Amino acid sequence: MVLRNLFKQASAEEHPATVMMIAHRLVTAVKYSEKILVMDKGSVAEYDHSFPLLVENPSQYLEPSFVESKAEAPTSPTANTLFSSMVRAMTKRQQAKIMRMAYDQYVKMNKQSNKISADDELLLIK
Repeated sequence: MVLRNLFKQASAEEHPATVMMIAHRLVTAVKYSEKILVMDKGSVAEYDHSFPLLVENPSQYLEPSFVESKAEAPTSPTANTLFSSMVRAMTKRQQAKIMRMAYDQYVKMNKQSNKISADDELLLIK
């Protein structure tokens, strides 16, 4: 509950803020983060949205043909990343949960960015 309130407040439009969280539970990291930063030996190893860190060619899951087919997003990681290897070490059920959350957030994020782009185009036309 505390995390949910913290992130809700941080993402409020009137006072947007950046929150850095150190998460030991991968589900927590995926659920409450827009981006994942993976450190290895004191250096940044990876930084991206969770879904691109988990699958190869994530943009294919945004293509209309995939969305219209109502096909399921992958239930286990396919990318060759540190974050992906951490998720692969979990049970199949945990992997599927993380993959579903990451996919849903990725689709939502891309819909929002496309909406902003469309609004920007309308402003330019006027």
